[in-house]
Amino acid sequence: MPKSFPAKIKELHSKGWSIKAIASQFHTKENTIVRYIDKNKFSNRSLGYIKSCERKRKAFFALDRLKIGKIDKDKARFYASLLYWCEGSKYPASTALNFTTSDMKMQKLFLALFRKGFNPIESKFRVWLQFHSEQNQEKLFRYWSSILKIPVSQFMKPGITDKKGGRYRRIYYGTCSVRYADYSMILRLMGIYQRFYKRAISALV
Repeated sequence: MPKSFPAKIKELHSKGWSIKAIASQFHTKENTIVRYIDKNKFSNRSLGYIKSCERKRKAFFALDRLKIGKIDKDKARFYASLLYWCEGSKYPASTALNFTTSDMKMQKLFLALFRKGFNPIESKFRVWLQFHSEQNQEKLFRYWSSILKIPVSQFMKPGITDKKGGRYRRIYYGTCSVRYADYSMILRLMGIYQRFYKRAISALV
């Protein structure tokens, strides 16, 4: 890591960032961050507070261990529809499936569920990326192609923006939009979560 990293690590921790969050920000392991904290001799009070906060965060993360069970086709459709409710384009504003996020894990999960639940035609997928002008287009295309299991030949012309000041994430792979040109798919997904909403609300309210 560059010499300036310890100071940046200390700054993020002073703002309440967890070790896990900082490790993700610098694209490295949590142990590496801990070693930098120890090596640069943050105050015992500060280090004690950091470790205390980290223990509390881990306890909350582990609090709700739900039993997901086997994900069959019906469950895959249900989970995919809930994710689409959050991040997908809706009819009538859109007549095609369009799931957009910069969260790699969410995009990967949605596609896995969508593929299992609906058996889509792979050649109908299209990918559109938006990223900053100083980023490498070829590397980003390869990155998302590997994540999505969609060939680069099915990627559309990207949207490229210039930074205009302010704060930006250090590790940023652009915003990814997965599109599937099938009018019926967006309606099927919307139908599932709308029926779920009605049933859940009637039972809970």
